[in-house]
Amino acid sequence: MSFTSAVFALFLPAAFILYWGLPERFSAWALLLLNVIFYAFAGPVYLIFLVYETLLSYAAGRRIAGETEGKRSACGLFIAALLAPLVIYKALGFMDRGILIPVGLSFYTFQAVGYLADIRSGRFGGSASLREHALFMTFFPQLLAGPIPRGEKLAGQFAARAPFSYDLAAAGLRRFLWGLFKKLTVADLFAALIAGVFAHPENYRGFILVLAAVFFSFQIYCDFSAYSDMAIGTAALFGIRLEENFRRPYLADSVRDFWSRWHISLSEWFRDRVYIPLGGNRRGRARSDCNLLVTMLVSGLWHGSGPTFLLWGLLHGLLQLIERHLPQRGKQPENRAIHGFLKGIRVIFVFYLVTAAWIFFRADSVSGALAFFRYGFTGITHPVSYLRDGIGAYQEKKTTLVLLAVVIGTDLASEYGRPVEWFRKLPAGVRMAATVAFLLFFWFMLPDVRTSQFLYFSF
Repeated sequence: MSFTSAVFALFLPAAFILYWGLPERFSAWALLLLNVIFYAFAGPVYLIFLVYETLLSYAAGRRIAGETEGKRSACGLFIAALLAPLVIYKALGFMDRGILIPVGLSFYTFQAVGYLADIRSGRFGGSASLREHALFMTFFPQLLAGPIPRGEKLAGQFAARAPFSYDLAAAGLRRFLWGLFKKLTVADLFAALIAGVFAHPENYRGFILVLAAVFFSFQIYCDFSAYSDMAIGTAALFGIRLEENFRRPYLADSVRDFWSRWHISLSEWFRDRVYIPLGGNRRGRARSDCNLLVTMLVSGLWHGSGPTFLLWGLLHGLLQLIERHLPQRGKQPENRAIHGFLKGIRVIFVFYLVTAAWIFFRADSVSGALAFFRYGFTGITHPVSYLRDGIGAYQEKKTTLVLLAVVIGTDLASEYGRPVEWFRKLPAGVRMAATVAFLLFFWFMLPDVRTSQFLYFSF
């Protein structure tokens, strides 16, 4: 069940009323049933994997928590068993058998693995009951594409129903609407706009290709961050607080900074479950560099089994290694204008590097990705016609660019200001009018928008 579907538009208010309308002793069981119904829409047979991961991780967590000896080896065996379905599906995909991975399998498998790893390290004692753990594993807002929660931050929230908070629910609804806006009016419009270019990049020349790559950067950001916004907002309607998953990644001034802002829960998972167990930075610079490269290659392999995803991971690994070995920045200029200008240059350059890597992520083949670099600068010696022809190819989609400007402007305001606090200070009537205007905007925009599945559902 997608957040943008008509079915979900009926499911969410019904779930909200049921959860808060029932006595507290029944609300947890009602939420568990709602979680199962939500996931069953992806395919009832896939419930087998969700039940398997839930029961095994709970039993393994109880066993590991009580172990005094052999905890490490026992945990390793249980983690291998949890990863087995995901590895099998990834292997079948690598052999190009055309087998689709069950929706959400990657995310809740990583959630289960992280749960056990945290128990083994002593960071978390485990769920207090099977019901609490089942709610932790199946909570529908973040089940299909994250954020990937840690046990100590989420599991305990299901021990008892939190008192209803109007402020939290209202903030959750606004967050959900903002995610819906980004998905439907930016991500999906850009998806349709660039599909033909990425399908046959060899048929295009010049700035058209460059713009298609830039547009995909914003498509994937608005698509995936929209899911996180909608997940966090939906969870808030049920009194549950999920961790932030995106923090304006395209305002990063280094590739390392980008990964501290992009899909934060997954980045932290790879850091804690791959990079640090490999040795992290504890065994010298050469070993640390190797660990970083392996971690980024594993990240690429997680996203997809083809060579384009491996190259994407390799590029990000190499870029971070280059940053590591560059001379450290000296003292920052005291003049704020000069400091801001230099930071802006770094932000633009990092965005350029990240966009170049995204080409491999999106392209159907390595040759298709290389076509962007081969033909993307054709005609650049005549800059006026180069820019005019490229912009002209997308001129009919001016509305999309205006909507993108709204997202960029909001990110800039969030990075350097406090728009949420400012909004809260407005009179209640003004806030209500703004929300109604937002909904009316959707009413007129939605008929022209062709919705698509969230990109990360395929990973």
